[in-house]
Amino acid sequence: MKIVILAYVIGGLTRGTMLYQLTTVLIQMYTGISSVTYTLTPTIIAVLSISCLLGSLIGTVLTPKLVKRLGRETSLRLVSILTLVLNIIAAPAVHWGYLFVCKALGGVTTVLMVTMIPEIGAEQLDARVRGIVGSLTNVSLQLSMVLCNIIQYFICLENTFYYISHVLPSFLSVVMIILSFMMKEKSAKEKALEEIVKPESILQKKYKKSLIVALSLGMSIAATGINPILHYSTIIFEETFSSPKSGTIGALITSGVSFLASIFTLPLIKKYKRKTLFCLGLNIMIACYITFIVTLYVLPMQSSTSKIIILAATAVAIVSYHFSSGALFFIIMGEVFPRNIKTVSINITMGTCVLAILITIFIFPLMSQQSNYIMYLCWVLLVEFLIIVYIPETHNRSLAEIEAMMVLEEYRIDMENKVEQDLKDNRSTCETIQTQAQITDENDRNVVVASDP
Repeated sequence: MKIVILAYVIGGLTRGTMLYQLTTVLIQMYTGISSVTYTLTPTIIAVLSISCLLGSLIGTVLTPKLVKRLGRETSLRLVSILTLVLNIIAAPAVHWGYLFVCKALGGVTTVLMVTMIPEIGAEQLDARVRGIVGSLTNVSLQLSMVLCNIIQYFICLENTFYYISHVLPSFLSVVMIILSFMMKEKSAKEKALEEIVKPESILQKKYKKSLIVALSLGMSIAATGINPILHYSTIIFEETFSSPKSGTIGALITSGVSFLASIFTLPLIKKYKRKTLFCLGLNIMIACYITFIVTLYVLPMQSSTSKIIILAATAVAIVSYHFSSGALFFIIMGEVFPRNIKTVSINITMGTCVLAILITIFIFPLMSQQSNYIMYLCWVLLVEFLIIVYIPETHNRSLAEIEAMMVLEEYRIDMENKVEQDLKDNRSTCETIQTQAQITDENDRNVVVASDP
């Protein structure tokens, strides 16, 4: 179990450092030392900023095929090795196009990593610790943001220090490779039992609820508007303070608040129900958006009062994000889907999440700040409705119980009959394996006796 817990942490850190390496400051440093001279434009910055997310979108399509062909454990080892290779070859400052390709491929490998770890963890961890361990992915993502901002703060005034930013993700990739090879291999019994569960299409009517959950859960992170919230708070810091590092300091402060909030929610996840926390976080987020909208409507944006109110509401919004999507996204994603469609469901969830974030990244710079807040307010309300109606409570429930709740009512009898038949097949398979093992042991003893002079 310790290996799985470490995999959650290191996987999140590896993914996070890959994402947060693409800040505007680091892109400018890369341009300053590139062997090919080019003019850095806002378009190039925007394209590089989303390169990892574009790769992630491709990765969500590839995951089911890779897992089906190689299995989860072998696939995890492969993508861990590829992530290290990509971190190393991305370090030389050649051209922005070269960096784009490396980071897009890094997005493919790291999304495969954070998609497979919750699948493995959900099956190997006890229901009592599944939630708190699953939330470690979110904590490690926030910690990676803090670490990247600390590194950026110390190296941002000297372009040649850019290469230092690749040391941490490369080290994490090495640790992830070691962990992937230390993970427990499936026993013969587990492999035999796995053959019973045949993958099915999520488009069947009985899995309608699972499809809706995958789409709504995938939208939940983008719907909170956490990326624009962090973006606007950094701009306020840049406008308020004249220091060359003011933007970096602002990013460091907001990422620090986000990390502390993710730590604060850990004991709550173990104690309270998933849906209760999720809806509590979304309701606080709704209150924050109403505060943003009213403040911008009543007060001018440049006034010190409006900046203080917006920064205070931003801090509350960051905390509430970790009550909802931040902490619970990976937990629920690993728990809620039936075995027959788990891999494809998780990848639809991750794909929807990445696509929604990409859309918001393109949309929010084109809209006014107030319009953005109104859009996200409506979006959060929609997501909360879908979560209340469709997502079952998974706290302290076995995967079998959750699976039964995720199948439409008219198919539950068939599902229960199938589970009962599976149990009979399992017992039969176990007896066969045990008999074969006894025969093998008996043959080995006979060989030893025969060879004894």
